[in-house]
Amino acid sequence: MLTVLAFLFTGSFLCLAPPEKDERIRLSIPTLCLVIFLFLGASMLLSGMSFGWADTWIFIRQQKQSVVTYVQGGSWNLHLPSTLMQFFLMPVYVYVLRKILRRPVSLNSAGAGYIVVGILLLVAGTIAFNKNALGAIVPIAQNPRYLAHSVRELVTFPLIFYPLPLYVVLKFAERPKLEKSMNEGRLWIAMVFLSIIFLMGFFYQALVPLIHGIGSLAQKPEFAHGKELSIAYLLASHYFEHFLDTIYFTLVCVLLYAGFTSRQKLS
Repeated sequence: MLTVLAFLFTGSFLCLAPPEKDERIRLSIPTLCLVIFLFLGASMLLSGMSFGWADTWIFIRQQKQSVVTYVQGGSWNLHLPSTLMQFFLMPVYVYVLRKILRRPVSLNSAGAGYIVVGILLLVAGTIAFNKNALGAIVPIAQNPRYLAHSVRELVTFPLIFYPLPLYVVLKFAERPKLEKSMNEGRLWIAMVFLSIIFLMGFFYQALVPLIHGIGSLAQKPEFAHGKELSIAYLLASHYFEHFLDTIYFTLVCVLLYAGFTSRQKLS
């Protein structure tokens, strides 16, 4: 799912700000591929040593969501609601950040290919990890536990995932001046439209768990002594759960960006 999100995020970025041919870019694709391969290998080894190879394989096959929760679709299904919402969040995030940093915005089709690949991977994964993909999606959209987890993801990604690859690209790769390719007013309207859709979906995903009681939905670790954890704790603790994920997400985004710029140099 992080690979899907990396394609969607890099595609969104490129669609709003295509890089020019720039000899200052020194992003080695083979090196990045090697780093990702070593990182995944080390993560696999760490998982096998810590949780056992049988458990690791079950997680990879998306048949398990937590230490005690076995369910078809595994973590993939758990992250479906938040991933679908990020289709609307990512463009708005990139647009607003570029405005804050005074970087020109250029709407184009440069990243459309990456977005299409992300969509295809999302569909393929959902079908591959579920015997009845369509039948699995409908209950997920109404399940308060899945929606509560989606809210945690949506308040986590903009603060610790998105900024990392953006820093690398904006600091070391992109030129500060780009020509606009679309009327600013039309682009602003598009961003407002995407924001409204995202806010409506976010409100729904937050409301359903609140009605059912978030405390009763969340796990109760030993240190809680049987008590329900507060919403503030459930949100804050989530920022520490994805340390390795942020590294992988950043590496893949930078790799995809490097792949695009290398094709630009050859053209």
